[in-house]
Amino acid sequence: MFWNLVANEIISEEWQPNVHLQAFADDFIFVISKHMGAKLKATSQAALTKFRHWTDKHQLKVFTEKSTTILISKLVSGPRVK
Repeated sequence: MFWNLVANEIISEEWQPNVHLQAFADDFIFVISKHMGAKLKATSQAALTKFRHWTDKHQLKVFTEKSTTILISKLVSGPRVK
């Protein structure tokens, strides 16, 4: 129950248009709809930065080795988000 209270804080945050955060148990997923290029990278980076501030605030660790990016596009590769 405590986790639900903590996670609800980040889920109920105001996100940029076309940025959606979904949660299941202790997993989170961002769904970001943006055209390719600098706008997609900037939007993604802003969302991840906001998420990182929340994890830092609550002393939570994100296992980046278990994290992945799925790009759905006609292009072969997209911008790198760190």
